[in-house]
Amino acid sequence: MGTRCIILSKKTRGRYHVRGEWVELSPPSDLVQKLSRQLRLDPLIARLLINRGITAPEEIKKFLSVESTLQHDPYQMEGMDEAVSFLLKVRDSGRKISIFGDYDVDGITGTAVLFNFLNAHGWKVDYYIPDRIDEGYGLSADSIDYLAERGTSVILTVDCGITSVEAVERARFKGIDVIITDHHEPREVLPPAVAILDPKRVDDPYPFKELAGVGVAYKLVFALASAIGVSPEEVEKLLEFVSLGTVADIVPLIDENRYYVRRGMELLARSRNVGLQTLIKLTGLQSVATSDIAYKLAPKLNAAGRMHKATVALELLLERDERRAWQLASELLKHNAQRQNVELEIYEQALKKLESDPRTVDSPVLVVAGKSWHPGVIGIVASRLVSKFDKPVVIFSVDGEYARGSARSPEGINIMDLFQGAADLLVEFGGHSYAAGVTIETTKIEAFTKRLNMVYREKYGDYKFTRKMFVDARLDLRDLNERFFKALDLLRPYGQGNPEPVFRFDDLSVRSIRFTRNNEHVKFVFASDGIVIPGIGFGLSSVVDEYPWMQGAEMRMNVLAKVRLDDHTGFNHAFLEVVDLDVRLEGAYAEELRTRRFISGLFAGWQKQAFTESPEPEGTFMSHLARKFIARTGLTSEREIELVDGFCGDYKSRNAFIAYTVLRAVSQKKKVLVVSPSNILLKATMLSIDHMLGELEFQYVNSLSRVPKKCEVLFATTAVVLKHPEWFSHYEVVVIDSVEAYERRPRDMERLIANVKRWAKVVKLVASQESKLVESVATELDLKETVHIKSRRPTIGGIIDERDRFSTNDQLVELFSRGERVSLVFSSTKKVYNVARRINRYLASKGREYSTLFYSHQLKPFQKRFIRSLIEQGKVDVLVTSPFTDGLSTLDGDATVVFIGPPKTPLELIDAVSSWRSEAHPLLYLAYSKAEVEKAYKELCGLFPSIEEVSSVVERFDGSIPKKAVEASARLKVMIGMLSEMGKLEDRNGTYKVKKFSFSSLAASSRFNEAIYDLPILKQSLRVLTSANVRALLEFLNEQREVFTFG
Repeated sequence: MGTRCIILSKKTRGRYHVRGEWVELSPPSDLVQKLSRQLRLDPLIARLLINRGITAPEEIKKFLSVESTLQHDPYQMEGMDEAVSFLLKVRDSGRKISIFGDYDVDGITGTAVLFNFLNAHGWKVDYYIPDRIDEGYGLSADSIDYLAERGTSVILTVDCGITSVEAVERARFKGIDVIITDHHEPREVLPPAVAILDPKRVDDPYPFKELAGVGVAYKLVFALASAIGVSPEEVEKLLEFVSLGTVADIVPLIDENRYYVRRGMELLARSRNVGLQTLIKLTGLQSVATSDIAYKLAPKLNAAGRMHKATVALELLLERDERRAWQLASELLKHNAQRQNVELEIYEQALKKLESDPRTVDSPVLVVAGKSWHPGVIGIVASRLVSKFDKPVVIFSVDGEYARGSARSPEGINIMDLFQGAADLLVEFGGHSYAAGVTIETTKIEAFTKRLNMVYREKYGDYKFTRKMFVDARLDLRDLNERFFKALDLLRPYGQGNPEPVFRFDDLSVRSIRFTRNNEHVKFVFASDGIVIPGIGFGLSSVVDEYPWMQGAEMRMNVLAKVRLDDHTGFNHAFLEVVDLDVRLEGAYAEELRTRRFISGLFAGWQKQAFTESPEPEGTFMSHLARKFIARTGLTSEREIELVDGFCGDYKSRNAFIAYTVLRAVSQKKKVLVVSPSNILLKATMLSIDHMLGELEFQYVNSLSRVPKKCEVLFATTAVVLKHPEWFSHYEVVVIDSVEAYERRPRDMERLIANVKRWAKVVKLVASQESKLVESVATELDLKETVHIKSRRPTIGGIIDERDRFSTNDQLVELFSRGERVSLVFSSTKKVYNVARRINRYLASKGREYSTLFYSHQLKPFQKRFIRSLIEQGKVDVLVTSPFTDGLSTLDGDATVVFIGPPKTPLELIDAVSSWRSEAHPLLYLAYSKAEVEKAYKELCGLFPSIEEVSSVVERFDGSIPKKAVEASARLKVMIGMLSEMGKLEDRNGTYKVKKFSFSSLAASSRFNEAIYDLPILKQSLRVLTSANVRALLEFLNEQREVFTFG
């Protein structure tokens, strides 16, 4: 199939708010005054007219008159003489006319206008509306054949036909004459019709080009009426249909359109049309404004064509029997409800597809496809997605070999220009600058997506659309008086080209906020200077759902709104239709709102959450940390801390000492190396320091790492430092952690000291309370001050042993129901977020919406700071966290710590229940499964393979280990790393070829040397975590005695 292209054709200051940028229109004050004096206009009306580009006095008079004199002579339209003359002959000869109308509101109302007039004045006439899904837009060969079989002699189109050259030729072949009435852009070649009425024809002198399709049909009726002696007053009764179609088709409400809509709205208010009366009544409207047509009536009339047959809507407009009208109107409402449901379903599916792939959602043009998505609805969905993302959107409904699409684009981005750049990939496309339809072969959608984004970048570069909210004027509530509303009424009707004025009201206090029944819209009560006024914000619930609890003097808003009158009570009961708002909170409300927004953003997607300043106390964090450390150790000042070279103490104090040393060094522009012989001990230290100093740049290096990049703070195992000392020579400050562990192999300490002496300017030692090695190491390094700190207080109030018995859901619900503050500790960071979300939803349903938080080391520094601050303020009831948070899980007090884990070492238990507050005694639930601990133990031991295990694996693979096998096994990766480090590996295509090696060569590998320390720690951990009874654990945790033995 070939490709067919159908082309239808102030400088201000702004500020960003909820829905877009507020742009205040500021017309020249001298022009406002001049027009106000010259035309005796209210200055506000003069300002609004200038804002709409209407500045010439005669133009203003014409705009404000809204009289029938605005109408132009229909015979000025090219083809009108021929059309009238021909149709009079058709009436005289009794030939049958079929009105061929488009399936949208414009086409349906235009068909109703022509049918009512022709049928009432002697023409033999029926109508035909094509099926949107099966037939598509406009005249087609199938429809021509069908009408020919029905005996049609003349086809009279409405809102279509201007590009239907081939279809009109077929009609002529079938002996059918065609008259076209349309308002779309024509092509270079016009169809061979008897007459073509379209003000957009290049050769058409008609002075107004912006008629809707129903407007063109009405001009034909007006001309016919004058030819057969029907009074203009009789013809004007049809203007209620014209107003419907004109507003629905979003054509500019200027010139004669303005008269048609204003007069048509007057007729609609007292309509005798049974169908319209019934639809208005079922819709629940007391009166009808242009906005009601656009958002309440038109969607229901359009729903028939989208979901079923558009003829249902047309039949309603033509119906005279009340009972039948009620049935038809009810059917329309049913179709509209169905349309809404289908629309929501497709919207949610499309949104999920887009947001599941960050690369897609971040691209400048969004393309999404779904199997058998309803073609009648995807255009609406595309518009909703444009509103959400402010980007061009193309949605395809895939049906076998081909996909039909609908495209929408924000202002400033021409979707048709983009399609032109990808025309070779399309079957056909057509439309306007901001709305288009497209057909493509299903297999080409991916290529089309790439091309469309490429074309966008070529044409628009980095341009991103910013939604603008234009402000006509700033008002006070006291300005809303009778004079104001009478003046404003001069501008009606509102619509395209004459938007309803939007006013700004500053510093309104908020008396109340309530949500409508479906929680979609919001009702306000505003006040200012003793004046109280209600307001409604359509679709604003998601914007203000965090505010209802904040009402009164401390909550104020700047509001953009349209001003309306309550139709029942008159001008004394005005209300604001809020279109955007800017909230300003004072006092405690501001802090509470910031907290709520932080928590909401955290749960909505912590990875993409924007920076939020945390409410921490003023002063450097170093001083804050120093004060905590002093309170813990009994040291008296920062000066005293700085003099300490060797520190022996409990687990928590040791980490605080390291954190202080790191922060002090970094503040002096020095790089820090923290060394430990054990992966397990080093990782625990790093995670704890990361909690305290997450803003710093950390890196972890062990036997499985490559050459480390230079960073502020590096954590490295002793084995790597001894193997590659040249990697670390630029670190001026060295902290040797877990000195007691070197008692297992003192020779490692001797070698480490020899290396450190060569480059380090400052060395700090950190050891357990009972370390015997620290004094001799200090002497060797010529360190002067070593302190030993004894733990002076209990850590926890008790242990509840629920190992292998804890029922997560039931027992947690019991804890929550008692109102206890609870922390849940999981070893898996993946579980942390998911469990927290489930708990948050559960507690929200119980009225504790903002009491739950989650914490893991993957969070951003500002998020960690904010959460820590909220816990210190006592604002967190439930915390779901990963291990090693420096006691954060105690919630800075007597929380119940439920360790679901499973923990890998007792260090995790110590960290979880060690609070900085001396009076805090948290309760510990052991809620993990011993089997899970044993499973984790085996997995970790597998990462430290013995020499015999390596030899066995090499033998099993006959010396050639496939890369695919390595990629699938963490244990094999470790073995490959060991062999590679010792130079016993060749990387060949798809396999690792192992050279001959001796036991002694592998024994020299860094991983093997790490295992000497890590495997005994894992073995001791397994025994404590699975076999120790409650009393032994309680003594172990409270006395803070030696965790591991290394002798």
